[in-house]
Amino acid sequence: MAFVSSIEGIEGQIRVALLEAEDEGLVHVRIGFDDETDATYGVVVSLKMVAGQPDNHKEITFDVVEYIPAGDETNVCNDGQQTKRFLVGDHRKDALSCICSSVVELVKHHNPDVISMMTCMPDLPRKALTKYEDVCMALRAVGYRGGRADPYLGTEIWMLTKAEET
Repeated sequence: MAFVSSIEGIEGQIRVALLEAEDEGLVHVRIGFDDETDATYGVVVSLKMVAGQPDNHKEITFDVVEYIPAGDETNVCNDGQQTKRFLVGDHRKDALSCICSSVVELVKHHNPDVISMMTCMPDLPRKALTKYEDVCMALRAVGYRGGRADPYLGTEIWMLTKAEET
């Protein structure tokens, strides 16, 4: 398997698909392909309403999606252990950068007052939590404040609010 990045050396030329629905925004960025199997890889970021919360409270989720044309198979990878067989070294950093950029674009477009984010699995190791902290840093850079809240049954939670304009 040989991952070939679609985002190296083409700064500003990344193809992004933005999809909108009444209660959700979705961004898909193609990040690469496998030149041996023809599999394609993308980052998918979602900003959606939270059930039981006001409309302007949104939740962020993000995944890496692998599409394998032979067998018409799609794998949603929401864990670094699942992506390490095709994303290594700088490719992991590039995918995280695409996630952060996509989060920022969705948040700028939807302008929610409150943003929440939760780990996809409980009891993740500290290293696995760094990507969530990177997303928080990207949100802080565009006017949100907050961070990690109290965990619930091993699931880590982040809460951010739009900073007051002065």
